[in-house]
Amino acid sequence: MARVLYINDCHRDTTLASIGLRGRGHDFADAADGEDALEQARTFTPDCIVVNPNVAVLSGEMLLKQLREHTPNAAMIIIGCGLREQTVESMLGGGAHACLSRPFSIDELVSAVEQATSNEKLGAA
Repeated sequence: MARVLYINDCHRDTTLASIGLRGRGHDFADAADGEDALEQARTFTPDCIVVNPNVAVLSGEMLLKQLREHTPNAAMIIIGCGLREQTVESMLGGGAHACLSRPFSIDELVSAVEQATSNEKLGAA
C-alpha cells in the first residue's frame, strides 16, 4: 500500500482522510502548513502527496515546486474548493496526477490515491 502525505489546514478533513486511507491499508502522515509539509516530505518519504495549495506559510506554487524537488517520484493530487479550470490545467500540466474539487467523498480520494500510486509503480517498472 501507499505512503500518503496529506497537506491541509482543515482538521476535520484531515481526520476523515486519515480514517479512510488508513482503513484501506495506506500509511498516513499529515501537515497543516507548508513548512511542516516540507519537513514531512523529507522524513516520511511519501509515495503520494495530497495537497491543498492554499495552506498557510508558503504560496501554493512555491509549495508545489519545493515538494516536487524533495519528492520527485511521489504522485501528487491537488485538492481545493472551487478550483478554477485554469488552475486545474496548470496543476495537471505541472505534474499533478489529479485535481479533486471539494466537496469530494473519501471514496473519491482513496480511488485517486490508488490510481495515482498504481500509475507511478507501473511507470517505475
